Amino acid sequence: MRSFLNELIQQVEVLSMTEILTQILVAAALGFVIYLSYYMSHTGTIYSRKFNTSLVVLAVLTTVVMTAIGNNVALSLGMVGALSIVRFRTAIKDSRDTVYIFWTVVVGLTCGVGDYITAGIGSAIVFLILLVLGRIKNESRMLLIVREKPIISIPALDVDRRYVFPEEKDRR
Repeated sequence: MRSFLNELIQQVEVLSMTEILTQILVAAALGFVIYLSYYMSHTGTIYSRKFNTSLVVLAVLTTVVMTAIGNNVALSLGMVGALSIVRFRTAIKDSRDTVYIFWTVVVGLTCGVGDYITAGIGSAIVFLILLVLGRIKNESRMLLIVREKPIISIPALDVDRRYVFPEEKDRR
């Protein structure tokens, strides 16, 4: 049992430079597909150019992490521990943004393990779904604007409170 665990921990796959570049370039290409999907399905004030650019970079970074981990169990556990301390405080403004983040991470993971067919087919299907459903308008949405309107305006400090607050006469 001990020898099996030692083999599992020391198991390292050496990738050639061509394989590493292919993984990163495919992740970048699919990241641009995600970029286009986000650009086409988000309009108006919802669209964030910085968030959209971050999606492409996130796909490449996830691929690089997966390539570095390979199938080394010890390194993967160390990465999980190191990355678990990262805390994001940015609020997600649109629920579709969460979908785009998950899509980007999945593309990075699949490209990092060299499964380009799954990454490509999955991205094509998700792209079409988001393109079709992203154009559906929800006409039942309403925007409620609440403005505070002052009830009483006191022009000077020496105003008699009986005239400003007439209900106080009834309390006495």
